[in-house]
Amino acid sequence: MLFFVIEDFHGSDRKEIYRRFRDKGRLKPDELVVHHSWIAGDMSRC
Repeated sequence: MLFFVIEDFHGSDRKEIYRRFRDKGRLKPDELVVHHSWIAGDMSRC
């Protein structure tokens, strides 16, 4: 089964969110496979 997930970061410290992602990786179950990801130019959505 495939899912299309979009996260919006309204009112959040976007740089801190992406810094946590860089440092800790994806906070997801090991069974979940990510085929593709992207980040909007203004870092408001991924």
